[in-house]
Amino acid sequence: GATVAIAADKGTVGPTADKGDGTYTATLTAPTTLGTAIVSAKVGNTPLTSTAGVAFTAGAPSVATSTIETADAALVADGVSSTLVTVRLKDAQGHALTTGGSSVAINADKGTIGPTADKGDGTYTATLKAPTALGTATVSAKLGGTALTSTASVAFTVGTPSVTTSTIETADAALVADGVSTTLVTVRLKDAQGHALTTGGSSVVINADKGTIGPTADKGDGTYTATLKAPTALGSAIVSAKVGGVALTSTASVTFTVGSPSAITSSIEAADAELTADGTSTTTITIKLKDAQGHDLTAGGAT
Repeated sequence: GATVAIAADKGTVGPTADKGDGTYTATLTAPTTLGTAIVSAKVGNTPLTSTAGVAFTAGAPSVATSTIETADAALVADGVSSTLVTVRLKDAQGHALTTGGSSVAINADKGTIGPTADKGDGTYTATLKAPTALGTATVSAKLGGTALTSTASVAFTVGTPSVTTSTIETADAALVADGVSTTLVTVRLKDAQGHALTTGGSSVVINADKGTIGPTADKGDGTYTATLKAPTALGSAIVSAKVGGVALTSTASVTFTVGSPSAITSSIEAADAELTADGTSTTTITIKLKDAQGHDLTAGGAT
């Protein structure tokens, strides 16, 4: 028959029931937030000295709220670079678990994933190693054989330019040695795995040991170009390039050749300056064809 009221500073307390035997009961419903409730009671208006505590803890891990993340969003596709993958287990209310012991397996559809480690604090980790092929991996995990809703992705990207795999080429293998003809020289930057770079910004300088080379232009797509102008002398140019001051292994060559015959520089001569006018005597007439720069033609076929 006493007036008893049960209360708690967290959660929800139902009405107090008088059991008729000197005991009084009420139902305490947990909140959705973690913490500890102090449960107290009053008899009449006087608080009991005794109190009780109830801890509100994280529940079982949920595949819907647990998360997976990677330390890096992108790795160089070099077969060596790696990133840490972390699964954070949470219960249905999104509370982070703080103890280990769950069955978690981390996977990736590209690259190489190492074994999953239980860190004992509600997190599970594995190391993802990049492949040598470009692409994007989807990183996932299973909890007790059931897939987490959350996934992560890691892009496998082109690395820094390599002087070994980058190439240089010319649009023409030969130019007329006329001081005017030109060809386009193109450097294509690639990383150590041979993947073509698709952005600009590298320090590239194109050179040639003969002829005249124009300034190097960054095309913004991993290629760099310059124009090579022919000299007036015959010969062959070695065309080379440097990236960041280091020479590319690849080189190209352009041959500077004789042009078409010129009526101005070509000559005609007779073996004899005079012949007896006897209707029988002969001499050989020779035409020496030269191009506009005076280079001797070395092949026939002219009309």
